[in-house]
Amino acid sequence: MRAYMKEHPTEFGGEGGIQDEEVEPEKSDADEPTEAEAYAAQQKKQREDKDKTYLQWALDLIISGFGMVGTGIKTAGEAIGDMPVGKEAILGSIIALLVVSNIWTYYSAKPSDGAELRRAKRLGRKSGLAEDEVAEALRMVLKGQATGGAIVPREEAGELRRILDEVELRAKRLRDMVDSAVGGGDFD
Repeated sequence: MRAYMKEHPTEFGGEGGIQDEEVEPEKSDADEPTEAEAYAAQQKKQREDKDKTYLQWALDLIISGFGMVGTGIKTAGEAIGDMPVGKEAILGSIIALLVVSNIWTYYSAKPSDGAELRRAKRLGRKSGLAEDEVAEALRMVLKGQATGGAIVPREEAGELRRILDEVELRAKRLRDMVDSAVGGGDFD
């Protein structure tokens, strides 16, 4: 706005227009933040400083951790080098330990276990295969192993017919109760 006023001084003044020294700078509220804006800016600055502090702390921990690992490896290398037994013997014992571990894992898994269960045993965690356990229980029921004998389709059909008759009887009783409560009649 001021730029326009300076370019066109005759439009804004009396006879001769406004001179440059007569133009007073306007006080702008935008230059000074409000109390809420100042508080928000202060809180943002504090959060940023806090985040930077945490990031620096994390990086320092990681760097010191790598330094400790390096020192440990260096110390282990020196200890192995100082042993009267050769390096080949130590590496051979590590390899033998790994072979024994593989053999033990191989023989501890039963062939009847599923591949996922064997993998879970090999990795040393519980199977967590609730779905497989439910599926196995369902297979047992369908095979008749859970009831102690084979399921005869005629017996099952008879049981289903009896259950359906009970359901129909209860539905008829409910219909009669609704009709008596409302006063009878056709609701369709």
